[in-house]
Amino acid sequence: MLCQKCGKNPATTHIHTVVNGVTADADLCADCAKQYGYSKFSSNSLVDMLASMFGDAVQSGSALADTRCPCCHSSFSDIAEIGKVGCPECYKVFKNELLPYLKRVHGSTHHIGKRPNRPVPAVSVDDRLTRMRAHLNELIRNENFEEAAVVRDEIKKVEGEENHE
Repeated sequence: MLCQKCGKNPATTHIHTVVNGVTADADLCADCAKQYGYSKFSSNSLVDMLASMFGDAVQSGSALADTRCPCCHSSFSDIAEIGKVGCPECYKVFKNELLPYLKRVHGSTHHIGKRPNRPVPAVSVDDRLTRMRAHLNELIRNENFEEAAVVRDEIKKVEGEENHE
């Protein structure tokens, strides 16, 4: 695919923009992308990409440039330059500045967590029977015979299923 701007070089950069709800896509060569200010995206470094995203928010001479984290002494321009937050306290100090970028990168400003991709291993039948028998013995010791009878029947059912397999 050729660059959509110059039509000469192969397109190496895909740019997807959303402005006021209107989306636009462009496939550009490295030279044309550089003219639009996307030169840092030619690098495969995640740090470079994040730094370029933060870079447009930092303006020298602003009050924000003078603000420093009390814990690690990072300024927002330091964070923008390296593309990494200095410490957990930086999230509090630069909250208003970081939220738009966190939303852009992660799609949300709240951590949701992860779920395992594979199922949790099932308890073996022998382990299950051992636990059920221990529970049965506890019920008998406490003279809870009605519940013990229910657990006994469950044990028989599990043993029956095990013998049929």
